[in-house]
Amino acid sequence: MLKAFIWNIKSVNIQKDFHRVQMLHRHHKFILIALMEPFQDSRHISRYKRRLGMSLANHNCNGKIWCFINEGIDVEVLMDTEQQVTIKLFLQNSGKVLITTLVYAKCDANERLELWDSIYNLSNNMYFPWLDSILPSLISPNQFSFVKGRNIIENVLLTQELVPDIRKRGKPTNVIIKLDMAMPMIGCHGTILDRGVKKGDPLSPTLFILAVEVLSRALNSLFEDGMFRGYGMPKWSSNLNHLSYVDDTIVFASAEKLSL
Repeated sequence: MLKAFIWNIKSVNIQKDFHRVQMLHRHHKFILIALMEPFQDSRHISRYKRRLGMSLANHNCNGKIWCFINEGIDVEVLMDTEQQVTIKLFLQNSGKVLITTLVYAKCDANERLELWDSIYNLSNNMYFPWLDSILPSLISPNQFSFVKGRNIIENVLLTQELVPDIRKRGKPTNVIIKLDMAMPMIGCHGTILDRGVKKGDPLSPTLFILAVEVLSRALNSLFEDGMFRGYGMPKWSSNLNHLSYVDDTIVFASAEKLSL
């Protein structure tokens, strides 16, 4: 497993904080350490590289982002701005390529749009897949929309199998609930996810399903509760309590008060 550590350290000169980074690195053997707001002249970055025992060190143009890379990795800087630095990491042993964007974005709304534009243009010009390669491992199998290798029709067909038999299985009674997202992009803690993302931006679906994944994992975790009574499923089916279709979610439950 490849491990990285990213932290807004707010000064590498605070011995307690930098010592914490050193101890974490000794334990986890990070391939990449990124520190935001080091509050130190970038000319001294080599000193901290030695203290971490890393092979390479780099920083963005204004010195707000410092990154340290371990041995056995070749590095190419793809983009370097005041708000972000994007690097391509080539792992010599496995031949794998990772592209990582490190963002330091203390900015107003207009500057944030510039940041999104720069990342969007960069991703459009990439030969290597950006997020598609890891998204299937992050998103629960209940969600079939916007995930490479999955087809939403499978969820539709499964629902068609379950709905007609709603009265045939389950004591207590089975219940089906349809959740319809009120907006194209769900709000999280008062912040709309597509704020700062242009209409039609390919990042929008990705941000959306990552937010919906919180709900999906919460629903799936109900099976860990011994008191939970789920929907009466056919014998051929595994445990299932919801399916997602873009901005709609179908919840399969029992009418038992505790489960509802």
